[in-house]
This record gives sequence, structure tokens and C-alpha cells, in this order.
Amino acid sequence: MFNRKKYEPQTVADLVFADEDTRQRVEDYANGERTDHALLHGPMGTGKSSTARVIAEARVGVQNGLSTQAYEGASFKESDLDKILNDWNWQRLEGAKFPVSVINEIDLLPPAMLEKLKAFMDQCGHQGQIIGTTNHEYRLSYSHRDRFDIIEMPALPGEAFEPRVREMLANEGVQIADETIRDVLAPNYGSWRDALSATQDMILDEKRKSKP
Repeated sequence: MFNRKKYEPQTVADLVFADEDTRQRVEDYANGERTDHALLHGPMGTGKSSTARVIAEARVGVQNGLSTQAYEGASFKESDLDKILNDWNWQRLEGAKFPVSVINEIDLLPPAMLEKLKAFMDQCGHQGQIIGTTNHEYRLSYSHRDRFDIIEMPALPGEAFEPRVREMLANEGVQIADETIRDVLAPNYGSWRDALSATQDMILDEKRKSKP
């Protein structure tokens, strides 16, 4: 059985980036060197939510053996602003130096809710950090984008995922030629989810072949 959750990124080192500058910026957020509100944007499947989760857990969850809650833009309510403040208070009690909350697909907040979030960030941003993710940066107005440090998470060529894929294959005890790995990953359009699915197919196919 192939357990996809086993290979979800746990640290910044598990993530795949377009360049070293982006990796360093994310590392700075994870270790608390940067505490600005941050917006991760890019196509679907490029690891935005995973990156936001890794940052939050590095700052709060992993260090305390706890997990952090991520909010979803499509279902975000005004009462969630109070929940975020409660989350931040709880995180401080648990030893976090600067609390953090994640809102995935932040562009799906209704316009009125985005205005309330903007006011919340202006009034309470000194207490904690919001990390948002979006597939559509420009669905947010300039006044909303201006509240964030904007970090692009672009689509990557399939070859960018080769080191992680080889690591997974080794962990599963499967040997596949480099050329085959490259051929399988070549159609991947920069999505980590697509790369993971392709790797799962390779592993299951090889294990079926090895059965007597």
C-alpha cells in the first residue's frame, strides 16, 4: 500500500522551489526571521498550501508537538476573525514567539469579508501573522495585496521533482531507471500533486510486476 500522506512535506527541506531566493524567504518565515503577512500565489498543485502549513508548523506545531488550524477562504466567516485571535493567544501560551494563521484560497472570501480581514490585519497584525494562499493573485485588489509580502510559487518542470521522487522510490524499495523517471515526470505541468500521483503509479506498477 502506498501512503501518500507519508510523503507530505514536513520541513522546508522537503519542499521544491523555483529558485534559492524563494527557498530562503520561506525558510525565513519558518524560523521566524520574517513575520510579515505573506501571500503565496501560483497555479494549482504547486505546493502553496503545503508551504503555508510547513511554515505554520515550524513556528507553532512541530516545536510544541501540536497542530495548527488552516482556514478556508470559501467558508470563512466573520466569527473566524475572533477564532484567529484565540488561536494566537493559545499559540503564545504554548511558547510561540509570533503566532501565525493560514487562510487557503483567500481570494474566495466575499468582497465584504475581504474588507473586514483587511481591517483586522491593520488593527491586530501586530499580534500575529496571516499567511494566505491563492491560485489567482489578481482577484485580490491592490489594497488587499499591498498588505502582504507576495511570494510566487510557479509551475516547475518535471525534473525539479526528481530528487524527491527518487527518495520516495528508495523508501518504498523500488528501483526504476533514471530515464524512466524522467519520461514519467516529463508531462507534469509543475504540480507536486501530479508528480506524487505519477510516482504512486510507478511504485504500484513495479510492485505488481515483482509479484510471483
